[in-house]
Amino acid sequence: MLYPSPDLHQQQVDDPRAHLLRTYFHVNGPTTRTQYRDWLEAGSAGVEELWGGLDKEDTLIRVTLDGKRFDLPSSMVDAIEQAEPAEGVALVPPNDPYLRQADRTVLVPDKAHRKEVFKALSGPGALLVDGEVAGVWRYRRSDAEVSIELFDDSTPSRAQAVKIAATAVATSIGDGEPAVTFA
Repeated sequence: MLYPSPDLHQQQVDDPRAHLLRTYFHVNGPTTRTQYRDWLEAGSAGVEELWGGLDKEDTLIRVTLDGKRFDLPSSMVDAIEQAEPAEGVALVPPNDPYLRQADRTVLVPDKAHRKEVFKALSGPGALLVDGEVAGVWRYRRSDAEVSIELFDDSTPSRAQAVKIAATAVATSIGDGEPAVTFA
């Protein structure tokens, strides 16, 4: 729920299903039919038909990443190739759509790190540094503490930015500045 509500007006689109698929590509980048079907919680036949219809309007090209095949509308290739590299630090909360809808092996290639990020029960949030998952974090409100577990040694140079992001998390829910600890 967004608060305050954005000042947007309802729009009519010609093909809402195709518009939703294009928007999904725009948000998630290259994807597979299976990932989209699982996100949509739809049947295979409907997604197959939709996928084929989109391919007639905007050719889907094959993209290979770490030996896996993905699809991407050709109209998005230039935007992806010209995109600036991600910069900065962000604390992504547990169950954020960014973590839930991506191919986990692409998002977090290391198996041990993937186990930490995607714990089934009481999962942590993810620490993003320059667009890459660089660790996990938890906010213990009762202790007013944000604990950060780093995956490698390159992130401590960004410690101040991590502390600023942790403070933003705490103050966004009305708490004061937390203690930030690095594990």
